[in-house]
Amino acid sequence: MITEQLINSAVNYLRSSSEEAAKARATRQYLEDFTKHLKAKLARSFEGSNANQIMQAEASEEFRIHLEAVRDAIEDDELFRHKIAAANTVVDVWRSEQSTERALGKI
Repeated sequence: MITEQLINSAVNYLRSSSEEAAKARATRQYLEDFTKHLKAKLARSFEGSNANQIMQAEASEEFRIHLEAVRDAIEDDELFRHKIAAANTVVDVWRSEQSTERALGKI
């Protein structure tokens, strides 16, 4: 049985987290898109064949730091997505319980 406190907590989370969740999603998308730009920029700074330039760009410290930022952004975004899904599940279960109670009261 979903308690009133749990449903209130879930609804409050859904209401209060939307802006921060949107920022996490935007940061993730930006960093994922920026990866191509950064790799191309770094590759141009190295000599040799295109394959060698890309390999050196991907092996660079700057690219590693960027990938860590991408990883962190993905983690933040996914955490929000999972928490929002959990809160929505609580709301759905509560709705189902309310519907069942109404149906049993009518029988």
